[in-house]
Amino acid sequence: MPHRVLVTGAAGFVGQHLVAALRADDVVAPVTAWRRADVDLVEAGVVHRAVAALRPTHVYHCAGAASTANSWRTRAATLRTNVIGTQHLLDALQAHAPGARVLIPGSAFVYHPKPTALTEDDALGPINPYGVSKLAQEMLARRVATADGLDIILTRSFTHIGPGQGTGYAASSFASRIARIETGGVEPVIDVGALDARRDILDIRDTVAAYRALMNRGRGGTVYNVCSGTAHPMQTVLDRLLALSDRPIGVRVDAARLRPSDYPLLLGDNARLTGATGWRPTVSLDEALARLLDDWRARVRKEVA
Repeated sequence: MPHRVLVTGAAGFVGQHLVAALRADDVVAPVTAWRRADVDLVEAGVVHRAVAALRPTHVYHCAGAASTANSWRTRAATLRTNVIGTQHLLDALQAHAPGARVLIPGSAFVYHPKPTALTEDDALGPINPYGVSKLAQEMLARRVATADGLDIILTRSFTHIGPGQGTGYAASSFASRIARIETGGVEPVIDVGALDARRDILDIRDTVAAYRALMNRGRGGTVYNVCSGTAHPMQTVLDRLLALSDRPIGVRVDAARLRPSDYPLLLGDNARLTGATGWRPTVSLDEALARLLDDWRARVRKEVA
């Protein structure tokens, strides 16, 4: 049976990189990329018709609300997209493509905060609406995998960065500001809050490689941390980005942004992933940050041209 690969959320940050990687591989099957304008997952009938027409054999479900910060303002929409949208997709797959292998990227924000590296067996206890929605999504998928036999692989993905990322994420926000400062269009200052939180950060290329490795070698019904296994203070992330610019740039603490981090440390243990697939991260933090900043420079140049 020929493979037919479906990527939902193909216009999003992760989705666009995954589609590009799959299509660059001459061995991989034809890839269908769903964007919200094509198939809105909250519309059950639309999803059923689209899945029935395609009958995919492999599905990467990357669609969904992805911002922790925005989730406080859009709680209902976040739940609707991440939970109801996933239910509609799984229902459609059960009805029209029950043999499909499905990978659902989840989030490390389903975990309860912990002062050491998190394993997949650690306590769950999300403390923001986004994390709640991703835990509900994960529990829903686990039920379908167990009760209905759909072949589903789950991840708990930690921070990833790269070209095309929006400013709702700290490293990308810093890079965007530096790129705008370099054009001379804004005050040469970056406003920050607390920078002592430590984050486990992957380049998006490593994240995509992990997803593909899990699709090939992961065990259905199992959850895997996708992470580097190393945490970096956000102060270090900012310092390394600033070092990539030859402009004098100030850093100003904004009192309105000063609040204790809900997750002072978000660090993952990737032993289960590496043991199952042989995957290892290959891109250093410095290379990932340089690539992110160069992308923002290109975007800003295009804006001001």
